Amino acid sequence: MDEMLKKIDGQERYEVSSIGRVRNSKTGRYLIPLNVDRGYLTVVLYCNGKSKRFYIHRLVAIAFVEHSEGKKEVNHLDCNKTNNDSTNLKWVTPSENIRYSLKNTQWKLLRSDNTSGYRGVCWNSLVGKWLASIKRDGKSKHLGFFTSKEAAAKVYDNAVMQAFGNQSMLNFPK
Repeated sequence: MDEMLKKIDGQERYEVSSIGRVRNSKTGRYLIPLNVDRGYLTVVLYCNGKSKRFYIHRLVAIAFVEHSEGKKEVNHLDCNKTNNDSTNLKWVTPSENIRYSLKNTQWKLLRSDNTSGYRGVCWNSLVGKWLASIKRDGKSKHLGFFTSKEAAAKVYDNAVMQAFGNQSMLNFPK
């Protein structure tokens, strides 16, 4: 596929290409991307004397990738955060983005502040029991309080399977 260029909305001096490059349309020079945010490439664009940082993958997706209602995040299909070719990008919901990254990477780690050893389970000191909850589309759903963290983890696993199906990361893989 040939490289195509489109003007960036609200940034009259800049264009983004279908292969993930950004250039100044007045000078024809390509900007040097910065890798400063969790591995994602960004550029700084100037407008009216002010600078603003933009994620290159979002600029490419806005210009070249079909956008569905309610899908606000951009996923890298090959999990390579620096591959900003339009054919490698897809608009997704936040929960789709998380599920995709879990399914397609070997990410198995728990958060560093996890004290239970299980996903979706934490100690609630006010109640004095283990709390199970899941998060979907940015909203937490309370699943209940339990005397054992293992029981809370099993309830979490069932809820995650119902919500996300086979793309789920379970505490007790089947």
